[in-house]
Amino acid sequence: MARKKEERTELQNAEKRYNDLVERRDDLNNQGRASFDVRNTLNTEKRRLYEEVQILNDQKRKLGDELTLHKRRRDEYQGAAKQLIGTKRDKRKGVHKNLPGDIGALKADVRLLEIKQETTPLSLAKERAVLDEIKAKQAEIIRLEELFGKQTVVVGELEDMDKSIDDLFAKGDEEHQMVLTLGKEFKEIWGKLDGARKEISHLALEANKKHEEGLAFREEATKFHVKAMEMRQKVMAAKKEKWAERQAHRKELEDYNKEVRATFNDEKEKEKVLDDALAILMKGGKIEMG
Repeated sequence: MARKKEERTELQNAEKRYNDLVERRDDLNNQGRASFDVRNTLNTEKRRLYEEVQILNDQKRKLGDELTLHKRRRDEYQGAAKQLIGTKRDKRKGVHKNLPGDIGALKADVRLLEIKQETTPLSLAKERAVLDEIKAKQAEIIRLEELFGKQTVVVGELEDMDKSIDDLFAKGDEEHQMVLTLGKEFKEIWGKLDGARKEISHLALEANKKHEEGLAFREEATKFHVKAMEMRQKVMAAKKEKWAERQAHRKELEDYNKEVRATFNDEKEKEKVLDDALAILMKGGKIEMG
C-alpha cells in the first residue's frame, strides 16, 4: 500500500513537472511572439518611412530641376545685363557730353567774327584771315551738328540699353528670389530626408534586436519543449505501466469472479436436486439413484 502511494506521488510529481515545463515553454513562446509582433510593427513603420523617403526624393529631384532652371535663367539675365553694360560703356566713350554747348559757343564766335568783319576796318589780309576763321568755325559747326545728330541716336540707344539693363536685372532678381524660395524648400526636404533616414536606421536596429530577442525566446522555448516531451514520455510510460497493472489486476478479479460464480452455480444446482428429492420423498415416492 505504501509502495503504491509512493508511486502515485512520483507520478503526480512527474505530471506537475511536465505541466510546469509546458507552461514555461508556452510562456517563452508567447514572449517570442510578442517580440516578433514588435519587430513586425517596427518593420511596418520602416516600410512606411521608405515610401515617405521615396516621395521626398521625388520632390527633391523636381525641386532640384526647378532650382537648376531658375539659376540658369538668373545667370543668363545677369550675364546679358553685364554684357549690355560693357557695350553701353564702349558706346558712351565716343559721346561728347557738351556738344550743344560747343556748337553754341562756335556759333557765337562766328557771329562775333562776322560783326568784326562788318564793322571794323580791316586790311585785305586781315579780312581774309577773319573770313577763313569764320569758314573754319562754320565747318566745325556743321561737323559737330552732324555728330550731334548721330550722337542723339546713340544717346537714344544708350537710354534703351539702360532700360534693357534694368529689365534684365529685374528679371534676374525675380529668378534669384525663386532660387531663394526653392532653395528653402529644398533645404526643408533635405532635413526631412535626413530625419527619415535616421529614423529608418533606428527602426532597423530595434527591429533586429526584437528579431534576435524573439529567436532567443524561441530557442529557449524549444529547450523546454524537448524537456517537456521527455517528461511526457516518462509520464506516459508510468501511466502505461500503471494501466497495465490495473488491467492485470482487473483480469485477476474477473477470473476470480468467474470461479466464484461457477462455484456458486454448482452449489445452487445441488440445492435444487436435494429440494426435488425431498419433495418426492414427502409425497411417498421413490428416488432412483443414477
